[in-house]
Order: sequence, then C-alpha cells, then structure tokens
Amino acid sequence: MRFKKAITGFLALCMTGLTVPVTSSAESDLISDPATILEIPEQDPAPLQVKLRTDSNIVRSDSDLKIYVDIKGDIPDDAWLTYVPSDVPHTEKDSDEFNGNWVYLKDIKNGEVTLKAPKAVGNYDIRVFDSDNPDDAKEITYLPIILEYSPDLEVTIDVDSRTVKAKAPLDIKVDIKGYVPDDAWITFVPTDVPHTEKDGDEHNGNWKALKDIENGIATINTPATVGAYDIRVYNGEIPELASEIACKTIYLSKAPDLSVVVSTDNTQVKPSEEMEIKVNITGTIPDDAWITFVPSDIPHTEKDGDEHNGSWARLKDIEGGSVALKAPSETGNYDIRVYNGEDSIAEEIACLPVLVTENPAIVKGSTKGDLNSDGTFNVSDAVLLQKWLLSDYKTNLKNWKNGDFVEDNVLDIFDLCLMKKALIKKMDVTYVEPDERFEWGVPFYVVKDGLKLYSGPDESYDVIASIPADTRLTESGVKKNNNTWLFTEYNGQCGWIDTLDKDGKMVIHFEEGTKKPVIYLYPEKETDVHVELELTESELNTTYPKYNNGWDVTAYPDGTLLNKADSTHHKYLFWDAVNCRTRFDFSKGFCVAGSDTEAFLKEKLTYMGLTEQEMNEFIVYWLPLMEHNAYNLISFQDEAYTNSAKLTITPTPDSECRIFMAYVPLENAVDIEPQQLSAFERKGFSVVEWGGAEVRSRQ
Repeated sequence: MRFKKAITGFLALCMTGLTVPVTSSAESDLISDPATILEIPEQDPAPLQVKLRTDSNIVRSDSDLKIYVDIKGDIPDDAWLTYVPSDVPHTEKDSDEFNGNWVYLKDIKNGEVTLKAPKAVGNYDIRVFDSDNPDDAKEITYLPIILEYSPDLEVTIDVDSRTVKAKAPLDIKVDIKGYVPDDAWITFVPTDVPHTEKDGDEHNGNWKALKDIENGIATINTPATVGAYDIRVYNGEIPELASEIACKTIYLSKAPDLSVVVSTDNTQVKPSEEMEIKVNITGTIPDDAWITFVPSDIPHTEKDGDEHNGSWARLKDIEGGSVALKAPSETGNYDIRVYNGEDSIAEEIACLPVLVTENPAIVKGSTKGDLNSDGTFNVSDAVLLQKWLLSDYKTNLKNWKNGDFVEDNVLDIFDLCLMKKALIKKMDVTYVEPDERFEWGVPFYVVKDGLKLYSGPDESYDVIASIPADTRLTESGVKKNNNTWLFTEYNGQCGWIDTLDKDGKMVIHFEEGTKKPVIYLYPEKETDVHVELELTESELNTTYPKYNNGWDVTAYPDGTLLNKADSTHHKYLFWDAVNCRTRFDFSKGFCVAGSDTEAFLKEKLTYMGLTEQEMNEFIVYWLPLMEHNAYNLISFQDEAYTNSAKLTITPTPDSECRIFMAYVPLENAVDIEPQQLSAFERKGFSVVEWGGAEVRSRQ
C-alpha cells in the first residue's frame, strides 16, 4: 500500500534546506498552484529478523520452556512461532499440520515467551514464520532442540552386598538428582536380557516407581530364581522413547551370607571307607543345607546332585568343624559338594574333587593360610598378615586361625615366616605355571555347567575339577601366544580353562565392561568427520548417536557435533562395551582413599590436559562410583586400552588424547609404584576421549 501527501513546492524545498528565490510573480504563482503536487512514496517495511535462544538445547518433554526472542524490523500481525518435529519439511503448510503450542510474535513481551514443550520425546525445531498464509509464508529462522524424558535426571543405585537372598526384600540405595517423571521406574531384570525398556519390561520382576521412593531407599522383593540379575532404572515406560539410566549387577542366592570351604587331609580314599572332611562354615546356615558325594560328571545342580548323591549330612549337624562321610562303593572321580538347600532355588556353594581308588596316594588339600576366607591360600593372605602385624588397623582378618602356623593360638612373626615357607612350597605343584600372573585379574562367570579345569593350557593335561555354571572366578595368569586359555583358581586349586567351546563360542562371561568412553572432536574449522571404532577384546553395547559402521558428523571448532544420520546435535560421541577381556596394567598407578578421589581426579585430569568442562563430565560420572570405597587402586591405561579399542578418524587429527582409567575398589591400602603421566598439548584438529572400567578385587 502506498499513500500520497501533498505539499507545496515551497514547503518541499524548505524541508531540503534550500533557499527559494522568487524572481517573478509567474514563478510565485507556479509554486503556489495546488495543481503542482509532489508525490513522496512511503518507505518499505523494515525486513523482519528474529534470533532465538534457550537456556539449553536439551529440554524436558511436557515442561514449560522459556524461549528468548530477539526481534528486529516490522512484525506482521500473523507472524508466529511454534514447535515442529525436526523431520517435518520447513514449509508453513507442513509445519502448521504438525505444530505444537504456538504464539504470535506480536504477543511476545519483553523479548521472551514461555511455551509448554511437546510430550513426545525426540528432535524438534522452534520455528518462526512471517505469516500464517501457506501460499506466501516464509520461515524466518529455527532453533533445533532435543526433548528428553528428563535430561537432568541422574540416578545412582547401590546395595550393601552384590550377593543377596532370592525371594526376599532388598533395600536398594537410590540417589536421585533432577526431575523425576511419573513413569520412571526401578526393577530386577536377568543380566542376559538386552538393556532396552521394552526388553526390560518383558522380563522384569517386582518394581517400584521412582517417585514413590522415600528417604533414598527402595525396598523391593527379589526374584525367586537364583542367578545373575541387574537392578535397572528406566526414565519412563514408553518403549520407543524410554531408556535405561542406571544399572547394578547382583547375584541372587538362597543363602547369600553362607560361605563354606571344604578340605581333607587326603583327596584320595578307598571305596566305602569313611572320609574325614573339614568344613569351615561362616554365615547363616539354612536348615536344609547339606554336604554329600556326587560323581564328578553329574551336572552341578541341586536336583542332579540329589538324584546321584551318596552318603550325606546336614550342615547344621556338623560339630567341631568336621564330618565323617562314607565314600562311594565304586571307584572313580567324585566331588564332595555342598548345597545351601534342597528346594528349587538351592545351589551348589562348595565343591572339592576327590578320587575313590583301591590304592590311594597321599594327596593333601588344605586351606591353611587362607586368612581372607576366599577359599585360596596365596600371596594376598601373606600380605594381609604382614599388614596386621604392622598394626594396620583397617586390615580385616576374616579367619585368623588359618594363619596360626605355629598352632599356639597367637599370631606373630613366626607364623608369617612359616606362612612364607608354605607359600614357596605351594608353588611346587603339578600344574603348569603361567608366563604372567595377575594380582588384579578380571572376574568372570562360568556360563555352562561342567567347565573343566585342567592342569595345563590344553586338553592333553589332566582334568583337575569340573566347575558349575554361575561360578565367579578371577583370571590369575596367562601363557604368551595363547589367547584362548586362562589361568585361575577354583576351590583352592590352580589350573587352566579353555574359554571357547568347540563351536568357538565363549563359555565364560567377563564381569567387567568399558564404561562411558566419550569422544570430543575439535577441528580448526567446520569439518566433516568420519569416526570408526574397532573393539578386539569386548563387544559394543550402547552408542549415542547410533553407531552404523562408524559415525559421520560435521564438527565445529567449539566441539559441537551435527550427526548427519538424523541431524541431531551433540557434545560428544558416546559408546560403551560389555564382556571386556582386556588385561589392564596395574604394575604402576596410585592407591587413593575414597574420600580423596575428587581432589585426585581434578589434579591428574587437569595435568593430562582435559578442559574444565571435560574434567567435570568425567568426575560427575565416576566420582559417585569411587568416593564411597575405602580405597581405589587407579591406573591410567596406555596400550592395554588403545590396542583393544582402536579409533580411526578421517581426516587424521593433528593431536589425540585418550584417557582411560582402570580402578580396583579396595578394603585395605596397597603399595604401588607411582605412575608417570604425560601432559597433552592440543594442536590443530584435536581429539579427546575419556572412559574407564572397574575391576572388582578379591581382597
């Protein structure tokens, strides 16, 4: 629309600041003639410019979101702002069909507006259009955001013991920070079930809504079936949208605090001859717990043991720490097995192989020296006794009588001397010694019943024992150039197991996982980057954004990443792994009190070159897992990690920093040679990664 304004020539010239000379009456008449009118066009409206900003680009769904709107230029009456799913085409017509809450720009006051975000989680845009006429409207600007169930929800869970009673109430410590959605929940799920909300919901046991947890404790009845379970926390119950946000693995047992170690003066016996069996019992004894002889080739379940057992006795009836049982009448390989009950959830808790023969040799099997009651006499017991003698008040001797080598009911330096001699003598055994022993080996579980323990690292060696499923062991050593066999201890006996069956499948499952490695990319300019990850000693578990033969992103100098697959924005690339078989190096490191963990990590991570933001994100994840331990043995890994998790980045970075922390929770402090760390200098295109793993100790 244009308009006219009539002014006299005199007025127009005066506005220009010019002097008008009047030289004749004719000229004067011409100037004052109304027919002589100047037309001045109205100026075009100033173009509409809008800038959008929010406090965070990750927003809780169905929440009030404050949007800061900077508007310049003339605002059309029908210009508007709304939420639209990011995958909707950027036209006014399409956006109008899929939009959520909206507002006219003219109604925005003081440069900000609050709109309730959509309920469904996912990727959205805040879009601005200059009109609501689909034929000529244009999108002025848009701001991508991510809607999550609860982006600020952080949950940490813990239990007093990893081995707990089946079919019984369990107090779970739950530390919750941030907004709790109404449908967030905590439950029990078998460990082998995939970590999605849909799978967890299909296999879950008893559960509780997070909002109903009071005083930081969730009391939930455990499943009735024994075995390995996860305590899992989900931030919602819509399968397509919810995700797991916390997980703690436990083992359900009929009698979790019952520990039994059996030994004999001689592991060979004549048929039908009485055998004196020493039984060291700690914990609560169920009325139906029992001990018996079972042929070694029988599966290690209570049901199978009951069908093939020989003479037996109730644990509650054992007096004086020993029981006499009649050996089987037929020769062969047998086990002395202990079961914690005789019902459907009972399980084997101890096993000692013996040989029934007409000509028994003297083969001793004793737990003398086992101060920490882990069923094994080894160097760790000597270290415990030495610390106790040096008045380390935090040293816990769980069975001090096993250290009384002088047998005078006193522990002193003479017992330590005899213990060391016994250890040296113990080394002279009939098994093949590993090329390298591990003090802090990786724990694992046996997957199938009847896993054989051999005296050497191939099947030509003698079978020492048959190991039942769900037995938790620790890798104690290896042979060079032999990656399939590992050295371990079972019921006080050292030997070798083959980790692969005839089909090449793993017969054990390593307990450790690679936790939350995140990859930051810092190019000097906007750059398209391809990142590939090759895991040689673990299996990829979870990635975000989704890993599809690699990540393809556009990286910006400030570290922002645009994932090309779905146009989502990220600060880093996340991945983790399970069944980690990496043999971490603990030859050097740091023993840090749990209460000192925060200060330690700040110092070391800053020295190694993390920015304050990167360091804070590292500490926020790891500190809750570490600071409540009495001590942590910490070692930052080098080749042990980088060789097992290989990164290929295109284009090639100019500088790369990969920090991976392995740590062992300890009850007592240990001495270790301090580790020398390297400082990272950022040059050109820089890549930074951090992650870690917890290695559970038998201390």
